[in-house]
Amino acid sequence: ENYISRLPNINAVADLYKRPEGTEGKLSHNSSVLFPAFAMWFTDGFLRSDPKDIRKNLSNHQIDLCQIYGLNEEVTHQLRSGKEGKFKYQEINGEVYPPYAYRKDGTLREAFNGLEFFPTGHKLEDTVKPRKTRLFAMGTPQSNSTPGYIAFNTLMLREHNRIADELMNAYPAWDDERLFQTARNIMIVQLIKIVVEEYINHIAPVSFKFRADPSFTYDEDWYRSNWMTLEFNILYRWHALYPTAMTINNQPVTFDEFMYNTDLVVDRGLSPLMDDMTRQQACQPCLFNTPYFLHEIERKNLHLCRAHRVQSYNAYREHFSLPKAQTFRDISTDPEILEALQKLYKTVDDVEFYVGLYAEDRGPTSLFGPLLSVMVAVDAFSQALTNPLLAKNVFNVDTFSQVGMDIINNTHRIADILHRNTGDAGGLACSLSYVG
Repeated sequence: ENYISRLPNINAVADLYKRPEGTEGKLSHNSSVLFPAFAMWFTDGFLRSDPKDIRKNLSNHQIDLCQIYGLNEEVTHQLRSGKEGKFKYQEINGEVYPPYAYRKDGTLREAFNGLEFFPTGHKLEDTVKPRKTRLFAMGTPQSNSTPGYIAFNTLMLREHNRIADELMNAYPAWDDERLFQTARNIMIVQLIKIVVEEYINHIAPVSFKFRADPSFTYDEDWYRSNWMTLEFNILYRWHALYPTAMTINNQPVTFDEFMYNTDLVVDRGLSPLMDDMTRQQACQPCLFNTPYFLHEIERKNLHLCRAHRVQSYNAYREHFSLPKAQTFRDISTDPEILEALQKLYKTVDDVEFYVGLYAEDRGPTSLFGPLLSVMVAVDAFSQALTNPLLAKNVFNVDTFSQVGMDIINNTHRIADILHRNTGDAGGLACSLSYVG
């Protein structure tokens, strides 16, 4: 309580995150815009705060691909075709996309009356009304929110239906239910492999290796049921990574233009859009770098931390066996950040967790500072490799089939799935790392 009472004015602290107006922000040395797009899409599957009580998580605390499968069986049922283990889909310009949820007159199709299209409490429907008839039927309320989210959902829908076809050809006696659920299980494990082999390796300066046989984890102390903690939720708010405007087909697209705009994905095409995002630099995840359209969320994050008495930045450094900062300069040597911290906080021990994560210096090849890097690395093992589908008596041919195990073993990167579902990529790039 004494620590919380000493904290400076929350609005003054929130100003630490503001990106200067009229600038594109500080650019990342190696991350593409595809990286924050994937991070947002991926974490939305398990970091889902209850709008009625933000202490609660509405997910099942596992990587389960609810982004395409839905948050409950009612939603899953409405998204399924009921045939051959596949999702409902449509073809536009020769490419597969999720079906449109609304008719041209703006009324919701009865088949999708159990779906939600906007986050609870957000007054977005009027803002995007002209685009409403082209919203896709997908698993979560945020599914249509950004081009990146739409692109990854579209890609995973295609991959699910492709796997269902492979299973049906190999096992013609299987019914729709077995085809669908087996494809679903394969999809989830594919995502876990990509997360550890590509995503975590992009974040961490140390290379991790995920083996097809995850048995090395079974006797580890951290092998236990997942629990998405408040701190884990907070450290994943990488808003500064987003550019002020996306570049699609060599044209800048602002926040207001890309929100809930499926046309941007359909008109550009999935592979060219992934290439666009790969060839645009993301911004650095640091203070003074959050774009204007996400700044208010930073203030809410600070309020969340204070309301739930999250401990100080130094307390978490100590907990994760890092040396405590003795002076403000131990956190950051950046003159602007250093001056701001000294002005706001009485002592270095008063610096807040959410502030310190983005204030701390990072190495020349590191995406994040040491505390955030350590926490993400720990979670990579304790929350990805402990998924029930990787359990000792589950991760086998009986669960996934031989066809499924072959697919899993041949999946390492997002590009693997993209190339399987778009044919020859023709030199188009798909990488979390920036390709100039």
